[in-house]
Amino acid sequence: MARKMTAAQVSKALKDYSKEKLTELIVQIYRSNPEANDFLNVWLGGTEYAAALLQESKDSLDKIFFPRRRTKRFSMQDARAVVESFRRVCPDPEKNFDLELYCTEQAVEFAQRYEGMNDAFYTITESMLRSATGRIKNGEVSCCESKKDRLENLRSKLPGTGLTNLLGPVFQEMRSAAGTENPEEQTEPAAPAARSYTSEIGEILPDEDGNLFFELWWPLLNFVNKTKKVVNKKVIKEGEIQVSELKRIANRLWGVPELIDDYLNGEGKTLPEDHQNIIRGWKRAVSGRFVMERHMKNGSILISLGDERVYLVHGIKSSLEEMFFGWHLPVVMDATLIPFRNVIICDGLIIPLSIHLGSGITKNLRENYMTAKRQREILTSL
Repeated sequence: MARKMTAAQVSKALKDYSKEKLTELIVQIYRSNPEANDFLNVWLGGTEYAAALLQESKDSLDKIFFPRRRTKRFSMQDARAVVESFRRVCPDPEKNFDLELYCTEQAVEFAQRYEGMNDAFYTITESMLRSATGRIKNGEVSCCESKKDRLENLRSKLPGTGLTNLLGPVFQEMRSAAGTENPEEQTEPAAPAARSYTSEIGEILPDEDGNLFFELWWPLLNFVNKTKKVVNKKVIKEGEIQVSELKRIANRLWGVPELIDDYLNGEGKTLPEDHQNIIRGWKRAVSGRFVMERHMKNGSILISLGDERVYLVHGIKSSLEEMFFGWHLPVVMDATLIPFRNVIICDGLIIPLSIHLGSGITKNLRENYMTAKRQREILTSL
């Protein structure tokens, strides 16, 4: 492998070049490399070219985060490459600060709209904000009112994006350096945890609660079948009854929720109060036709085709993503949603339907979800 010259060696070699030879070399470099082209234009063209190049970089970020039509998978590395390329050709710290903060702003907006970002997304977003923070702390850039406004606007968008814990500390550094920090507000207050159970649960119920569901579920179904004689079986057990028969029994239960009171006043009256409360909550079941719009780390999003309400639904033993592995979302289905403690699950008897949804409907469903997310109207309990 050829050994490259150091910067000092290059400088020494160029001292022997004539003006004409140096000019010829610079022109060759200008022609051979796009970044060298931009670099020389920034140096020779002044602030006007640098400003135009900054706008081009912002436009490139717009196309990466929010293209009119996405033809390739989103990659945060692509966004980082745009910023790094600009850094190499433009030494102006103000413009670099502007682009780094702009990239962070776009990433936060992206996190408001979408779920399931990988580790690179969070790492790169944090590095962009830390770089901008450093420029303020070391005095590279001034802190005017427009910057303060951008910082405050960025801070206000963090809750609900999954970025608060990561960017919050960095943002506090920036606010402190910018002189916008309220001495009485040293840390961003955490959202009240009204439902500690939902804040801890993932895609499925904890093992003990998954087991508990079936311990409560099967006796109730047996009671319904014995009372209403839905199928010709004295006792129903898992693995010994067809799903279609089980669905008929469950449908009878959801059609006559008063059967739950009859059960709790009879065969179920010896159950612990906590268990009775779980079963009693099933009277609030929501049956209907839904669209499974997306999967997330803490459940799946189901949207009612009746009233367009948006639900976050957890699996019992398996996540809905596992149950519908290989299915292309969105999926239309008939399902019954029921409460379990402070979260929503389904009764496990989901019937997917072979209904194709066009791009227009799919877009509307996505917008329904995003609206519910922004307005904090995603239902996490019944």
